[in-house]
Amino acid sequence: MQATKLHRRGDVEAIERAVGVVVPADYRAFMERFDGGRVQGVRAGFDVWMTAITVAMAREDDFAVKSTATSRLVFFGTDGGSFQLFFDVDDRFGRGRFAVLTADRASDRIEHQGASFTDAMLRVLEGGSSEGGPVF
Repeated sequence: MQATKLHRRGDVEAIERAVGVVVPADYRAFMERFDGGRVQGVRAGFDVWMTAITVAMAREDDFAVKSTATSRLVFFGTDGGSFQLFFDVDDRFGRGRFAVLTADRASDRIEHQGASFTDAMLRVLEGGSSEGGPVF
């Protein structure tokens, strides 16, 4: 895994203020250590946005699928192409609270990537999983 080690921690509280949600503990731990970076596996990878980008993107709200008051989504990264990664805070897509999904801006397709931030990272690093389904 490649990750950008900065001389400061990611400001997770700034992200939470911007998105209006307490983020999952595993994502919080990652951001506090790396403040974003690239998770790269053999077949695929994704970029976890730095605090400043996550906050700016939340303000822009220019995503493939929209968050609502009863169906909150927290976008936190991209595959470097048309896929945007997000947490499904309220289980809108039926894969569990805080499941990681991707929204394809080119086709509006939503795909499950992992049950959690850690699960999605491990699936990418391991090149997929026995559960099947997309890894970008």
